[in-house]
Amino acid sequence: MVGQVSALLLVVAIVLTILPGLYVPSSLVVGEQVRLVRSPAEVYSGQPVLVFAYAPSSRSVELEVSVYIEAGTNVSLPTSPPQPMEKTCKIPMVPVPWALGWYVSYIPGLPSKSWVFDVRLLSRTITVKFTVASMVVYKLIVDGGVVATDSYVVKESEITKQLPPLVYAFVYDVLNDTSIISETLGLGPHGWVLGSGEIMKVMILAFDETSQPEVGFEYRVGDGSWITASAEDSVFMNALNSLAEGVNDFIEIVENWVKSYKSDLTIPRSRLTIKLAEASIPAQNAGTYVMFKATAQDVDGNVMTSPIGQYYVINKSSNTRILILDPYVTLWLLEENLKELFNTLKTSADYEAPDEVVAPLRRAENISKTISDYGLVQFHHWEYLGKYYNIIIAWPGKGVVDIIEEFKPNVIILSNLILGAEYGEAWDWDLRDIEVDGESLLQRLISYVKETHAGVIATHATLSDEIVWLGCEEKVEVRG
Repeated sequence: MVGQVSALLLVVAIVLTILPGLYVPSSLVVGEQVRLVRSPAEVYSGQPVLVFAYAPSSRSVELEVSVYIEAGTNVSLPTSPPQPMEKTCKIPMVPVPWALGWYVSYIPGLPSKSWVFDVRLLSRTITVKFTVASMVVYKLIVDGGVVATDSYVVKESEITKQLPPLVYAFVYDVLNDTSIISETLGLGPHGWVLGSGEIMKVMILAFDETSQPEVGFEYRVGDGSWITASAEDSVFMNALNSLAEGVNDFIEIVENWVKSYKSDLTIPRSRLTIKLAEASIPAQNAGTYVMFKATAQDVDGNVMTSPIGQYYVINKSSNTRILILDPYVTLWLLEENLKELFNTLKTSADYEAPDEVVAPLRRAENISKTISDYGLVQFHHWEYLGKYYNIIIAWPGKGVVDIIEEFKPNVIILSNLILGAEYGEAWDWDLRDIEVDGESLLQRLISYVKETHAGVIATHATLSDEIVWLGCEEKVEVRG
Protein backbone atom coordinates (compact mmCIF):
# COMPACT_ATOMS: atom_id res chain seq x y z
CA MET A 1 0.00 0.00 0.00
CA VAL A 2 2.83 2.41 0.88
CA GLY A 3 4.47 1.76 -2.48
CA GLN A 4 1.21 2.43 -4.32
CA VAL A 5 0.70 5.69 -2.44
CA SER A 6 4.26 6.85 -3.18
CA ALA A 7 3.83 6.02 -6.86
CA LEU A 8 0.59 7.97 -6.93
CA LEU A 9 2.27 10.93 -5.25
CA LEU A 10 4.99 10.90 -7.89
CA VAL A 11 2.43 10.89 -10.70
CA VAL A 12 0.62 13.82 -9.09
CA ALA A 13 3.86 15.73 -8.73
CA ILE A 14 4.61 15.21 -12.43
CA VAL A 15 1.12 16.39 -13.37
CA LEU A 16 1.56 19.51 -11.24
CA THR A 17 4.85 20.23 -12.96
CA ILE A 18 3.26 19.93 -16.39
CA LEU A 19 0.13 21.92 -15.55
CA PRO A 20 0.95 24.22 -12.64
CA GLY A 21 -1.96 26.56 -13.35
CA LEU A 22 -4.66 23.93 -13.40
CA TYR A 23 -7.49 24.40 -10.95
CA VAL A 24 -11.04 23.37 -10.16
CA PRO A 25 -13.68 24.47 -12.69
CA SER A 26 -15.11 27.83 -11.74
CA SER A 27 -16.36 30.83 -13.62
CA LEU A 28 -14.04 33.70 -14.43
CA VAL A 29 -14.92 36.64 -12.20
CA VAL A 30 -14.92 39.92 -14.09
CA GLY A 31 -16.32 42.06 -11.29
CA GLU A 32 -19.85 43.22 -10.61
CA GLN A 33 -20.10 45.29 -13.80
CA VAL A 34 -22.84 44.08 -16.13
CA ARG A 35 -21.75 43.04 -19.62
CA LEU A 36 -23.72 42.44 -22.81
CA VAL A 37 -22.07 40.49 -25.64
CA ARG A 38 -23.53 39.49 -29.01
CA SER A 39 -22.47 36.54 -31.14
CA PRO A 40 -21.82 37.05 -33.97
CA ALA A 41 -20.78 40.69 -33.84
CA GLU A 42 -21.76 41.25 -37.49
CA VAL A 43 -25.11 39.70 -38.36
CA TYR A 44 -26.07 38.62 -41.87
CA SER A 45 -29.38 37.72 -43.46
CA GLY A 46 -31.05 34.75 -41.79
CA GLN A 47 -28.29 34.40 -39.21
CA PRO A 48 -29.44 33.66 -35.64
CA VAL A 49 -27.90 35.59 -32.76
CA LEU A 50 -26.90 34.51 -29.27
CA VAL A 51 -26.87 37.30 -26.70
CA PHE A 52 -24.77 36.73 -23.58
CA ALA A 53 -25.10 38.83 -20.44
CA TYR A 54 -22.93 38.90 -17.34
CA ALA A 55 -25.20 39.85 -14.47
CA PRO A 56 -23.92 38.38 -11.18
CA SER A 57 -26.08 38.34 -8.05
CA SER A 58 -29.25 38.92 -10.09
CA ARG A 59 -32.68 37.49 -9.37
CA SER A 60 -34.28 38.17 -12.75
CA VAL A 61 -32.58 38.63 -16.13
CA GLU A 62 -34.54 39.35 -19.32
CA LEU A 63 -33.88 40.63 -22.81
CA GLU A 64 -36.32 43.11 -24.33
CA VAL A 65 -36.05 42.70 -28.09
CA SER A 66 -37.47 45.15 -30.64
CA VAL A 67 -37.44 43.98 -34.26
CA TYR A 68 -37.86 46.43 -37.15
CA ILE A 69 -38.44 45.19 -40.72
CA GLU A 70 -39.06 47.45 -43.70
CA ALA A 71 -39.79 46.71 -47.35
CA GLY A 72 -39.18 49.27 -50.09
CA THR A 73 -38.50 49.88 -53.76
CA ASN A 74 -36.31 52.30 -55.68
CA VAL A 75 -39.25 53.47 -57.82
CA SER A 76 -42.89 54.28 -57.22
CA LEU A 77 -45.37 51.54 -58.03
CA PRO A 78 -49.16 51.71 -58.34
CA THR A 79 -49.45 50.31 -54.81
CA SER A 80 -47.14 51.04 -51.91
CA PRO A 81 -45.40 48.33 -49.86
CA PRO A 82 -46.81 47.56 -46.40
CA GLN A 83 -45.89 49.86 -43.54
CA PRO A 84 -42.74 48.84 -41.63
CA MET A 85 -43.12 46.32 -38.85
CA GLU A 86 -42.09 46.90 -35.26
CA LYS A 87 -42.49 44.07 -32.75
CA THR A 88 -41.24 44.15 -29.17
CA CYS A 89 -41.23 41.29 -26.70
CA LYS A 90 -39.42 40.23 -23.55
CA ILE A 91 -37.41 37.03 -23.76
CA PRO A 92 -36.19 35.30 -20.57
CA MET A 93 -32.45 34.76 -20.35
CA VAL A 94 -31.31 31.32 -19.21
CA PRO A 95 -28.23 30.88 -16.98
CA VAL A 96 -25.24 29.51 -18.87
CA PRO A 97 -25.03 26.26 -16.88
CA TRP A 98 -21.23 26.10 -16.79
CA ALA A 99 -20.35 29.81 -16.31
CA LEU A 100 -21.53 31.39 -13.06
CA GLY A 101 -23.03 34.86 -13.50
CA TRP A 102 -23.55 34.53 -17.26
CA TYR A 103 -26.91 34.28 -19.02
CA VAL A 104 -27.83 33.60 -22.63
CA SER A 105 -30.75 34.41 -24.88
CA TYR A 106 -31.54 34.14 -28.56
CA ILE A 107 -32.77 36.31 -31.43
CA PRO A 108 -33.92 34.48 -34.58
CA GLY A 109 -32.43 35.20 -37.98
CA LEU A 110 -34.07 38.02 -39.95
CA PRO A 111 -34.19 38.80 -43.68
CA SER A 112 -32.01 41.41 -45.35
CA LYS A 113 -32.04 40.97 -49.10
CA SER A 114 -32.53 42.76 -52.42
CA TRP A 115 -34.12 41.57 -55.66
CA VAL A 116 -34.02 43.22 -59.08
CA PHE A 117 -36.76 42.51 -61.61
CA ASP A 118 -38.64 44.15 -64.48
CA VAL A 119 -42.25 45.29 -64.22
CA ARG A 120 -44.47 46.06 -67.19
CA LEU A 121 -46.58 49.14 -66.46
CA LEU A 122 -48.93 50.24 -69.24
CA SER A 123 -46.74 50.69 -72.30
CA ARG A 124 -43.36 50.69 -70.64
CA THR A 125 -41.07 48.38 -68.70
CA ILE A 126 -39.30 49.58 -65.59
CA THR A 127 -36.56 47.95 -63.52
CA VAL A 128 -37.43 47.62 -59.86
CA LYS A 129 -35.04 47.04 -56.98
CA PHE A 130 -37.02 45.58 -54.11
CA THR A 131 -35.35 45.46 -50.68
CA VAL A 132 -36.23 43.97 -47.32
CA ALA A 133 -34.14 45.35 -44.44
CA SER A 134 -34.09 44.40 -40.75
CA MET A 135 -32.76 45.98 -37.59
CA VAL A 136 -32.82 44.90 -33.93
CA VAL A 137 -32.57 46.90 -30.72
CA TYR A 138 -32.28 44.93 -27.49
CA LYS A 139 -32.15 45.92 -23.84
CA LEU A 140 -30.83 43.97 -20.88
CA ILE A 141 -33.28 44.10 -17.98
CA VAL A 142 -31.91 43.03 -14.60
CA ASP A 143 -34.26 42.83 -11.63
CA GLY A 144 -36.79 45.00 -13.46
CA GLY A 145 -34.45 47.79 -14.61
CA VAL A 146 -32.73 48.44 -17.95
CA VAL A 147 -28.96 48.24 -17.43
CA ALA A 148 -27.56 47.92 -20.97
CA THR A 149 -28.67 48.44 -24.58
CA ASP A 150 -27.28 47.40 -27.94
CA SER A 151 -28.44 47.09 -31.55
CA TYR A 152 -27.48 45.78 -34.96
CA VAL A 153 -28.50 46.13 -38.58
CA VAL A 154 -28.79 42.86 -40.48
CA LYS A 155 -26.45 42.85 -43.46
CA GLU A 156 -27.22 41.42 -46.87
CA SER A 157 -25.60 38.14 -47.92
CA GLU A 158 -25.84 34.81 -46.14
CA ILE A 159 -23.17 33.02 -44.12
CA THR A 160 -23.23 29.37 -43.09
CA LYS A 161 -20.34 27.79 -41.19
CA GLN A 162 -21.69 24.21 -41.30
CA LEU A 163 -21.22 23.83 -37.55
CA PRO A 164 -22.66 20.95 -35.50
CA PRO A 165 -25.27 21.72 -32.83
CA LEU A 166 -24.40 22.68 -29.26
CA VAL A 167 -26.26 20.78 -26.52
CA TYR A 168 -26.10 20.85 -22.72
CA ALA A 169 -28.41 19.18 -20.19
CA PHE A 170 -28.48 20.61 -16.68
CA VAL A 171 -30.60 20.29 -13.56
CA TYR A 172 -33.62 22.58 -13.59
CA ASP A 173 -32.78 23.91 -10.12
CA VAL A 174 -30.02 26.01 -11.72
CA LEU A 175 -32.73 28.38 -12.94
CA ASN A 176 -33.60 29.23 -9.33
CA ASP A 177 -30.21 28.75 -7.67
CA THR A 178 -27.25 29.65 -9.87
CA SER A 179 -24.77 28.80 -7.08
CA ILE A 180 -25.18 25.18 -8.23
CA ILE A 181 -23.14 26.12 -11.31
CA SER A 182 -19.94 26.66 -9.32
CA GLU A 183 -20.59 23.43 -7.43
CA THR A 184 -21.54 20.96 -10.19
CA LEU A 185 -21.40 22.86 -13.54
CA GLY A 186 -25.14 22.21 -13.60
CA LEU A 187 -24.46 18.49 -14.06
CA GLY A 188 -25.92 17.60 -10.68
CA PRO A 189 -28.08 19.07 -7.92
CA HIS A 190 -26.79 20.76 -4.79
CA GLY A 191 -24.53 18.33 -2.93
CA TRP A 192 -24.79 15.84 -5.82
CA VAL A 193 -27.82 14.27 -4.07
CA LEU A 194 -31.59 13.97 -4.45
CA GLY A 195 -34.03 12.55 -1.93
CA SER A 196 -35.77 9.25 -2.54
CA GLY A 197 -39.23 9.69 -4.04
CA GLU A 198 -38.26 13.01 -5.68
CA ILE A 199 -38.47 13.64 -9.44
CA MET A 200 -35.42 15.15 -11.12
CA LYS A 201 -36.32 17.84 -13.63
CA VAL A 202 -33.73 18.58 -16.32
CA MET A 203 -33.43 21.52 -18.73
CA ILE A 204 -31.93 20.95 -22.18
CA LEU A 205 -30.34 23.77 -24.19
CA ALA A 206 -29.66 22.98 -27.86
CA PHE A 207 -28.59 25.44 -30.56
CA ASP A 208 -27.74 25.20 -34.25
CA GLU A 209 -26.99 27.78 -36.92
CA THR A 210 -29.36 26.55 -39.64
CA SER A 211 -32.15 24.41 -38.17
CA GLN A 212 -33.93 23.68 -34.92
CA PRO A 213 -32.17 20.63 -33.47
CA GLU A 214 -34.05 17.44 -32.77
CA VAL A 215 -33.50 16.78 -29.07
CA GLY A 216 -33.34 13.43 -27.29
CA PHE A 217 -32.93 12.60 -23.60
CA GLU A 218 -31.78 9.48 -21.75
CA TYR A 219 -31.10 8.47 -18.16
CA ARG A 220 -29.61 5.44 -16.45
CA VAL A 221 -30.22 4.08 -12.95
CA GLY A 222 -27.10 2.53 -11.40
CA ASP A 223 -25.28 0.32 -13.89
CA GLY A 224 -28.49 -0.42 -15.82
CA SER A 225 -29.23 0.33 -19.46
CA TRP A 226 -29.94 3.81 -20.78
CA ILE A 227 -33.66 4.64 -20.81
CA THR A 228 -35.22 7.10 -23.26
CA ALA A 229 -37.49 9.80 -21.82
CA SER A 230 -39.50 12.47 -23.60
CA ALA A 231 -38.23 16.04 -23.84
CA GLU A 232 -40.96 18.64 -24.29
CA ASP A 233 -40.69 22.31 -25.22
CA SER A 234 -40.02 24.54 -22.23
CA VAL A 235 -42.19 27.55 -21.45
CA PHE A 236 -39.06 29.56 -22.25
CA MET A 237 -39.81 28.86 -25.93
CA ASN A 238 -43.15 30.72 -25.84
CA ALA A 239 -41.71 34.23 -26.27
CA LEU A 240 -39.35 33.05 -29.03
CA ASN A 241 -42.17 31.32 -30.89
CA SER A 242 -44.29 34.47 -30.62
CA LEU A 243 -41.47 36.64 -31.98
CA ALA A 244 -40.78 34.34 -34.94
CA GLU A 245 -44.49 34.05 -35.76
CA GLY A 246 -44.92 37.85 -35.71
CA VAL A 247 -41.95 38.30 -38.04
CA ASN A 248 -43.20 35.64 -40.45
CA ASP A 249 -46.73 37.06 -40.49
CA PHE A 250 -45.30 40.39 -41.65
CA ILE A 251 -43.04 38.71 -44.22
CA GLU A 252 -46.08 36.93 -45.66
CA ILE A 253 -47.92 40.25 -46.01
CA VAL A 254 -44.94 41.80 -47.80
CA GLU A 255 -44.51 38.75 -50.02
CA ASN A 256 -48.18 38.79 -51.04
CA TRP A 257 -47.80 42.45 -51.99
CA VAL A 258 -44.64 42.02 -54.07
CA LYS A 259 -46.05 38.97 -55.87
CA SER A 260 -48.50 41.27 -57.63
CA TYR A 261 -45.42 42.51 -59.49
CA LYS A 262 -43.15 39.45 -59.39
CA SER A 263 -45.20 36.30 -58.96
CA ASP A 264 -42.33 33.89 -58.29
CA LEU A 265 -40.53 35.98 -55.66
CA THR A 266 -40.27 34.47 -52.20
CA ILE A 267 -38.86 36.06 -49.06
CA PRO A 268 -36.96 33.80 -46.61
CA ARG A 269 -38.85 33.20 -43.40
CA SER A 270 -37.44 33.55 -39.92
CA ARG A 271 -36.86 30.18 -38.29
CA LEU A 272 -35.90 29.19 -34.78
CA THR A 273 -32.65 27.26 -34.52
CA ILE A 274 -32.71 26.91 -30.75
CA LYS A 275 -34.46 24.36 -28.56
CA LEU A 276 -35.16 24.76 -24.86
CA ALA A 277 -36.71 21.53 -23.63
CA GLU A 278 -37.54 19.93 -20.30
CA ALA A 279 -37.32 16.29 -19.28
CA SER A 280 -38.10 14.46 -16.06
CA ILE A 281 -36.40 11.48 -14.45
CA PRO A 282 -38.81 9.38 -12.35
CA ALA A 283 -38.34 9.20 -8.59
CA GLN A 284 -36.01 6.43 -7.39
CA ASN A 285 -35.50 4.60 -4.12
CA ALA A 286 -32.60 5.57 -1.87
CA GLY A 287 -29.40 3.63 -2.41
CA THR A 288 -28.70 4.14 -6.09
CA TYR A 289 -27.21 6.73 -8.44
CA VAL A 290 -28.58 8.18 -11.66
CA MET A 291 -26.88 9.53 -14.78
CA PHE A 292 -28.44 11.55 -17.60
CA LYS A 293 -27.55 13.04 -20.97
CA ALA A 294 -29.12 14.75 -23.97
CA THR A 295 -28.51 14.57 -27.71
CA ALA A 296 -29.12 17.08 -30.48
CA GLN A 297 -29.28 16.35 -34.21
CA ASP A 298 -29.35 19.01 -36.91
CA VAL A 299 -30.86 18.90 -40.39
CA ASP A 300 -27.55 17.69 -41.86
CA GLY A 301 -27.50 14.64 -39.58
CA ASN A 302 -24.79 15.91 -37.22
CA VAL A 303 -25.38 14.48 -33.73
CA MET A 304 -23.87 15.88 -30.54
CA THR A 305 -24.14 14.53 -27.00
CA SER A 306 -24.15 16.66 -23.87
CA PRO A 307 -21.82 16.03 -20.93
CA ILE A 308 -23.27 13.39 -18.61
CA GLY A 309 -24.94 14.55 -15.40
CA GLN A 310 -25.10 12.54 -12.19
CA TYR A 311 -26.61 12.40 -8.71
CA TYR A 312 -27.01 9.99 -5.80
CA VAL A 313 -30.46 9.10 -4.44
CA ILE A 314 -30.43 9.30 -0.65
CA ASN A 315 -32.54 8.92 2.49
CA LYS A 316 -33.30 12.53 3.38
CA SER A 317 -35.66 11.44 6.15
CA SER A 318 -32.77 10.04 8.18
CA ASN A 319 -31.84 11.97 11.31
CA THR A 320 -28.19 11.11 10.73
CA ARG A 321 -26.64 13.79 8.54
CA ILE A 322 -23.27 13.07 6.93
CA LEU A 323 -21.07 15.65 5.21
CA ILE A 324 -18.61 14.06 2.78
CA LEU A 325 -15.63 16.14 1.62
CA ASP A 326 -14.80 14.37 -1.62
CA PRO A 327 -13.32 16.05 -4.72
CA TYR A 328 -13.32 12.74 -6.58
CA VAL A 329 -17.04 12.89 -7.39
CA THR A 330 -16.46 16.00 -9.51
CA LEU A 331 -13.15 14.78 -10.93
CA TRP A 332 -14.51 11.37 -11.92
CA LEU A 333 -17.39 13.01 -13.78
CA LEU A 334 -14.98 15.35 -15.59
CA GLU A 335 -12.91 12.37 -16.70
CA GLU A 336 -16.04 10.52 -17.83
CA ASN A 337 -17.02 13.57 -19.89
CA LEU A 338 -13.67 14.13 -21.61
CA LYS A 339 -15.03 13.77 -25.16
CA GLU A 340 -18.25 15.66 -24.46
CA LEU A 341 -16.45 18.52 -22.70
CA PHE A 342 -14.05 18.86 -25.63
CA ASN A 343 -16.94 18.95 -28.11
CA THR A 344 -18.89 21.47 -26.02
CA LEU A 345 -15.78 23.61 -25.64
CA LYS A 346 -15.00 23.54 -29.37
CA THR A 347 -18.58 24.22 -30.44
CA SER A 348 -18.96 27.10 -27.97
CA ALA A 349 -15.78 28.66 -29.32
CA ASP A 350 -16.89 28.08 -32.93
CA TYR A 351 -20.14 29.89 -32.18
CA GLU A 352 -18.03 32.80 -30.87
CA ALA A 353 -19.18 32.70 -27.26
CA PRO A 354 -17.31 35.23 -25.08
CA ASP A 355 -13.94 34.10 -23.74
CA GLU A 356 -15.25 34.30 -20.18
CA VAL A 357 -18.03 31.85 -21.09
CA VAL A 358 -15.66 29.43 -22.83
CA ALA A 359 -12.98 29.60 -20.10
CA PRO A 360 -14.71 27.33 -17.52
CA LEU A 361 -15.20 24.66 -20.19
CA ARG A 362 -11.56 24.94 -21.19
CA ARG A 363 -10.42 24.48 -17.59
CA ALA A 364 -12.78 21.55 -17.07
CA GLU A 365 -11.60 19.90 -20.29
CA ASN A 366 -7.94 20.38 -19.30
CA ILE A 367 -8.54 18.76 -15.92
CA SER A 368 -10.51 15.95 -17.56
CA LYS A 369 -7.69 15.22 -19.99
CA THR A 370 -5.08 15.23 -17.22
CA ILE A 371 -7.07 12.78 -15.12
CA SER A 372 -7.64 10.56 -18.14
CA ASP A 373 -3.92 10.57 -19.03
CA TYR A 374 -2.77 9.62 -15.54
CA GLY A 375 -5.70 7.49 -14.33
CA LEU A 376 -6.01 9.11 -10.92
CA VAL A 377 -9.72 8.77 -10.14
CA GLN A 378 -12.17 5.97 -9.42
CA PHE A 379 -15.95 6.17 -9.04
CA HIS A 380 -17.08 6.55 -5.41
CA HIS A 381 -20.22 4.61 -4.48
CA TRP A 382 -21.73 6.95 -1.90
CA GLU A 383 -25.17 5.58 -2.73
CA TYR A 384 -24.48 2.78 -0.25
CA LEU A 385 -24.38 5.34 2.58
CA GLY A 386 -27.21 7.31 1.02
CA LYS A 387 -29.50 4.30 1.28
CA TYR A 388 -29.62 4.69 5.05
CA TYR A 389 -28.47 8.25 5.80
CA ASN A 390 -28.95 11.85 4.76
CA ILE A 391 -25.69 12.73 3.03
CA ILE A 392 -24.29 15.71 1.15
CA ILE A 393 -21.08 15.77 -0.91
CA ALA A 394 -18.86 18.84 -1.16
CA TRP A 395 -15.60 19.91 -2.74
CA PRO A 396 -13.07 20.76 0.02
CA GLY A 397 -13.26 24.53 -0.30
CA LYS A 398 -14.51 27.67 1.43
CA GLY A 399 -18.13 26.76 0.74
CA VAL A 400 -17.88 23.93 3.27
CA VAL A 401 -18.38 26.44 6.10
CA ASP A 402 -21.78 27.49 4.74
CA ILE A 403 -22.78 23.86 4.28
CA ILE A 404 -21.87 23.06 7.89
CA GLU A 405 -23.93 25.97 9.21
CA GLU A 406 -26.97 24.98 7.14
CA PHE A 407 -26.71 21.17 7.09
CA LYS A 408 -25.36 20.70 10.65
CA PRO A 409 -23.79 17.27 10.03
CA ASN A 410 -23.53 14.63 12.73
CA VAL A 411 -20.61 13.02 10.91
CA ILE A 412 -17.90 14.46 8.63
CA ILE A 413 -16.06 12.15 6.21
CA LEU A 414 -12.71 13.25 4.75
CA SER A 415 -12.50 11.10 1.64
CA ASN A 416 -8.98 10.23 0.49
CA LEU A 417 -7.64 13.78 0.44
CA ILE A 418 -4.14 12.55 -0.33
CA LEU A 419 -3.57 15.04 -3.12
CA GLY A 420 -3.28 18.11 -0.93
CA ALA A 421 -0.42 19.68 -2.86
CA GLU A 422 1.06 23.02 -1.87
CA TYR A 423 0.45 24.48 -5.33
CA GLY A 424 -1.85 23.68 -8.24
CA GLU A 425 -5.30 24.65 -7.01
CA ALA A 426 -7.20 21.70 -8.50
CA TRP A 427 -5.19 19.42 -6.24
CA ASP A 428 -4.77 21.59 -3.14
CA TRP A 429 -7.13 19.85 -0.75
CA ASP A 430 -5.06 20.48 2.36
CA LEU A 431 -7.65 21.91 4.74
CA ARG A 432 -4.90 23.97 6.37
CA ASP A 433 -4.37 25.88 3.11
CA ILE A 434 -8.02 26.94 2.75
CA GLU A 435 -8.61 30.18 4.65
CA VAL A 436 -12.09 31.25 5.78
CA ASP A 437 -12.52 34.50 7.72
CA GLY A 438 -8.96 34.45 9.01
CA GLU A 439 -9.00 30.78 10.01
CA SER A 440 -8.10 27.63 8.14
CA LEU A 441 -10.91 25.33 7.10
CA LEU A 442 -9.28 22.61 9.20
CA GLN A 443 -9.55 24.80 12.30
CA ARG A 444 -13.19 25.56 11.53
CA LEU A 445 -13.93 21.85 11.23
CA ILE A 446 -12.11 21.13 14.49
CA SER A 447 -14.09 23.85 16.26
CA TYR A 448 -17.36 22.47 14.89
CA VAL A 449 -16.52 18.93 15.99
CA LYS A 450 -15.60 20.11 19.49
CA GLU A 451 -18.78 22.17 19.84
CA THR A 452 -21.20 19.56 18.49
CA HIS A 453 -19.35 16.31 19.26
CA ALA A 454 -19.76 15.31 15.61
CA GLY A 455 -17.91 12.23 14.43
CA VAL A 456 -15.00 12.36 11.97
CA ILE A 457 -14.02 9.61 9.54
CA ALA A 458 -10.82 9.91 7.50
CA THR A 459 -10.47 7.36 4.72
CA HIS A 460 -7.13 5.92 3.58
CA ALA A 461 -4.35 8.36 2.64
CA THR A 462 -6.16 11.37 4.11
CA LEU A 463 -3.66 11.52 6.96
CA SER A 464 -0.36 11.94 5.14
CA ASP A 465 2.49 14.43 4.93
CA GLU A 466 5.13 13.70 2.31
CA ILE A 467 7.58 15.55 0.09
CA VAL A 468 8.21 14.42 -3.48
CA TRP A 469 11.56 15.59 -4.87
CA LEU A 470 11.44 16.38 -8.58
CA GLY A 471 15.15 17.17 -8.73
CA CYS A 472 18.06 18.36 -6.63
CA GLU A 473 16.40 21.71 -5.96
CA GLU A 474 12.72 21.23 -6.85
CA LYS A 475 10.18 19.57 -4.59
CA VAL A 476 6.42 19.31 -4.04
CA GLU A 477 4.89 18.91 -0.59
CA VAL A 478 1.89 16.58 -0.69
CA ARG A 479 -0.22 16.59 2.44
CA GLY A 480 -3.52 15.19 3.59
